[in-house]
This record gives sequence, C-alpha cells and structure tokens, in this order.
Amino acid sequence: MLAYSYTPAFRRFLALEKRLAANENIRQEYLQFMQEYEKLGHMEVISRAVNGPQFFLPHHAVHRPESTTTKTRVVFDGSCRGTNNVSINEALVAGPTIQPVLYSTVINFRKPRFVVTADVEKMFRQIWVHSDDCRFQQILWRYNPVEPIQVYQLKTVTYGLTSSPFHATRVLSQLALEDGERYPLAVPVIRQGTYVDDVLTGHDDLKTLQQTCEQLIGLLANAKFVLRKWATNDSTVLIKVPTDLWDASNQLEIDRTASIKTLGLLWLPKSDGFMFKIPTLHSQCVITKGVVVSEMSRLFDPIGLLGPVVINAKIPKKNCGKHCFCDASTKGYGCCIYIVFPNEAGELQSHLLTSKSRVASLRGHSVPRLKLSAARLGSQLVDKLKRTTQFTESATMWTDSTIVLHWIKSKSSKWKVFVSNRVAEIQRLTKGLEWKHVPTNLNPADRISRGTLASHIVKDDLWWHGPNFLRSTIDNWPDQPMSLPENLQAYEEAQCVVSLHMSDSPDDFNVITPGHFLIGESLVSISEPDLSHINPGHLDRLQHMKKSLQDLWARWSQDYVSQLHQRSKWKSPQPDLQPGQLVLLKENSPPLQWPLGRIIETIPRRDGHIRVVVVKTTTGKYKRAITEVAALPTSPDEV
Repeated sequence: MLAYSYTPAFRRFLALEKRLAANENIRQEYLQFMQEYEKLGHMEVISRAVNGPQFFLPHHAVHRPESTTTKTRVVFDGSCRGTNNVSINEALVAGPTIQPVLYSTVINFRKPRFVVTADVEKMFRQIWVHSDDCRFQQILWRYNPVEPIQVYQLKTVTYGLTSSPFHATRVLSQLALEDGERYPLAVPVIRQGTYVDDVLTGHDDLKTLQQTCEQLIGLLANAKFVLRKWATNDSTVLIKVPTDLWDASNQLEIDRTASIKTLGLLWLPKSDGFMFKIPTLHSQCVITKGVVVSEMSRLFDPIGLLGPVVINAKIPKKNCGKHCFCDASTKGYGCCIYIVFPNEAGELQSHLLTSKSRVASLRGHSVPRLKLSAARLGSQLVDKLKRTTQFTESATMWTDSTIVLHWIKSKSSKWKVFVSNRVAEIQRLTKGLEWKHVPTNLNPADRISRGTLASHIVKDDLWWHGPNFLRSTIDNWPDQPMSLPENLQAYEEAQCVVSLHMSDSPDDFNVITPGHFLIGESLVSISEPDLSHINPGHLDRLQHMKKSLQDLWARWSQDYVSQLHQRSKWKSPQPDLQPGQLVLLKENSPPLQWPLGRIIETIPRRDGHIRVVVVKTTTGKYKRAITEVAALPTSPDEV
C-alpha cells in the first residue's frame, strides 16, 4: 500500500535547510532538538538500506516563542504522500478513543474548589516502538549542509502520526490497570482527568488533592514518566512537589494540538479564571469575510464560553441546577446553559457553563423551524453534560417561542417529517424535564442567535450570568403564556395567507401561513407543466386531475386576491399603502405559489393619495398600480 516516499522527503529536507539558513536562532534550536533526540536514543542512524516496505517522514520546525520549555519543536509530517498518493497516516488506524473528550475534561475541571494541572514530559518519546516498525518512521537528516545526508529511524512514538495519540493514552490506561491498586486516588485521574499528555483534576478537599498529586507522581514514575509544569489555584496543593517542576508562567494553555496555529483557552491559576487569545485583524490587510472566518477558526473555545462572538464571525423554591436557553434567528441558532448554586452566604449565583451554536441553513427554513432546531441543540447539549460530565443536575429548558412549546408538548406523530423527527428527539432527550417560556428580552440565547462583538460581550451580564430571575425564587420566574387554543390549527387551515412578518428585513418575503402550524413552513407543491390551454381530449387521467387542480387554483386565487383588495374599499376610509408592507401581486401563478413582494417606494398623485407603488420581489423591482397589488391581512378581523 505504501509507495516510494524518499523523493518527497528529500525535496522537503533541502527546502528545510534553506529556511533554517535564513534564521540562525531557529536553526540552532532545531539542531539542539535533534541532538537531544539522538543523545537520548530516540533516533539512530541506520548503516545499510532497508529492504521491503518503509516510509520517510518529512519534518519541519514549529516555533512557539511563548513556550516556557521548548520554543522550537520538530514536527514530523505523517500526511506527506508517496508516489502512489498515499500517506502513512492514511495507512494507519487511529485506534479507539480511550480518554474522555476534551469538552468533558474541561467541564469537569470547573467543578472542584481546588484544582491542579500538569503535563507529562515528552510523553510520546517515553514509549518505545517495536524495532520491526521503526522502518515506517524514517527521516533524512544531517547537522551540516557539507555532510552527506543520512537515514535515521525514530525509535519512539512519533508526534504527527495518526496512531500516536492512541498508543500514548493506551500506555497510560495500562499503567493504571497494572499498578492502580497501589495508587487508588490516581486511577480516576488517569482515566477521567487527562487529555493526551495534559492532566486537569481537582477536589473539594485540599488534603485529598495533595494525596492525589503524590499518587499521580508515584504511578507515572513506574513507567519513567515525569509530571512537570504543575499549576494550581492554591499553592499548598503542591507542597510536596519539587518547585523546579512548577509552571514558571502564570497561565496554562488548554490546547488540543499544541500547535502555534491554534489559539488556546487559557487558565489563570492565581485568579482561577479562563482567558482567551482573541485573533486580531491587521489593519494593513483587506478584511474580507474569508479572512474573518479564517481567523476566528483559530479561536479555541471547547466549552462555548464565547458562543456569541464565534457565531457573529460565522455569520456575515430555591432555584438550583442547570438552565438551558434556546433561540434562533434567520442568521443562526444556538443554546447556552447556566449553572445556579448558592454561595457561602446562601445567596444564589448563576454562571455560564457552556454553549453551542450553528449557522442557519441556506435553505431558508422558517424561524419557528430554526427555533425548534435550537431546542434540539439545547436538548443534545443537556444530554451530553449528563452522560459525560459530573454536571448531572436536573435542567430547566427555556425558549421564547410558543409555537415550539406547542410542538414539544404535542405528540410528534401529529407533524410533518421535519418537525416530527426533531420533536421526537427533543422529547426523548428531555424526558422528565420541564420546558418553559422566557420573554425574548430575557433570553441570553438571543445573543448567540444574532451574534455580537467581543468588545460588547465582555460586560454583557445577561450572557455571563443569565437573566436575573435565575438568582431568585421560582415564584419570580416569568409568567407562562396560555397554551395555544385547540382550534388554532383549524382556524389557520381556513385562512389563506396571514401576514405575520418573520423579520423586518426588506429582503425577507416570508410570512406565517397555515402551513407553519402544520409542518413548520409554507406549503409548497412541485411545479407542473401548464395544462390549462390543452384540449382535454388529449390528456390522460392523471393529467386531467392536474388540469382540474390548476383551473381551480387559477379561479380561486384570483378571486381571493380580488377579495383582499375589495374587502373594505367602500366601507370605511383606508390608510394608504406604506413602504415596508408585504403585498400579494395579481399574477397567474402555479398552485400554492403566491407572488409576494415588499413595497419599497410609494408614488402619490396630486391629491396626495397613493396610486402607484414600487414593489421588490425575489426576481426584481416592479412598478404597479395599487389595483394590481393587495396588502395582506394582519389580524383575524381583516380576514
């Protein structure tokens, strides 16, 4: 499967030498790294060519000036393809996931009163690779350009290969299995509080955490692993840890790739808080949507504390427990969860725990459907917290959509596929939880659905702590609206189009129709050839049915539009049409397709009354007499 890979590696090595020659500081650090690699026996030169399958790995420098240990690291490229266009990473199996996902590890890290972090020094390189497999991780190297290029084999687990994280974490797991009886406090940390080579753990009892640290050091030392860069929010935790192994910096970067290209989530031990590295857009460059998306993709926010900022970039009795808020707009949808608990004085506090966001589909789903999708996202996030973290408290679910509440509290089989599937999943994931209504102005998820700027969110108390009623008794929660009347669906089915605007955008021509209460969006039909002018004798039975439907629609739709226009023409004075109003255009259109437009300009006559309007539709702008358009009704009294 693996083909000839020497030539690509050779070309990359010559290019590497040119880059190193242009920067003497990085070149010296690179040489020191490789010298240490060879001195420790982690790589060795081979004296004769290897026969049979083998692979050559290109390598390059990753420079991290902010690192407190190794500022220049050598990274091996397992994704470089050979002559058959297959890389070693594509040939390797990643292996199953052993450790918890980073999301769960960071969430659990927030719960204990006392916390501690550390990392395993050179974790990958402490694990030997079987000698028969070293042929698949060969490199080209020389310390001086005047020397001949030599072939080296890497003898330890190599950073940059698909299977390496599994190999490393599997060794930790085996270590806990074999020696766990002697170090019982360290075992759950190895299994639940580590992410690759990072340890993040804590406990509410200071002495227990001190003992845990001692046992971690002892357990890992059995495999020659050294825990270094210790950090804590209380220095007494590390009383028995040598100070030379303490982290010299005042912040810990929680980063999944340890790559300079990824900006990490930072933990500040002294204040026990999180800080983010926010990408900056240089004024010298042209700031396009692509530039913004590219820069924001580097922001590492595993638990969604900056959800509104991220979504903005992607878009051009005592009340204790969790509260999940959901919301959506035509731009995006999302959810945010708050944890509520009493402080030492017995006063309730609420803090943002996590959030998730999604960009709205380009298919243009209705707002109720998007809000239903937000409710599903919130249900999934609450379920994930319950399954994978220690935050297992019951949750209260909130939405500002009465339509979504009506859907969720009804049998899922009543609705069409889109709504039915999502309602069924929400009901399954939130079984036993209560869904409630929150006013839009008190819904923090509104931030995540519309997006906001980083400069605004810093002081946004609603985002960081949720609405004030979370810190009050249940009696002070928002009044719940009356449930939708049972005859609402029947009433809506009897209407044609009721102009309840979904947004104020001049480019939005969506209105709430009976279909929104039936399937969550407007009713549509497949476009069919116009059969109205064809002799019935030339049609088969199916075409006869389609022609009858088209004839009925043509007659009925014209009568309805005319009725809209004439309804109150002579009964009472009517206000003139105004810019921004949504209107129906008198046109011949296929069944279930209403020609909608929005008035963008009115043209008065000498008497001051409007007789002509300019209408914007999805296909362009048109000037129409007011007799050729009909304003949509906005209340049942007008229907």
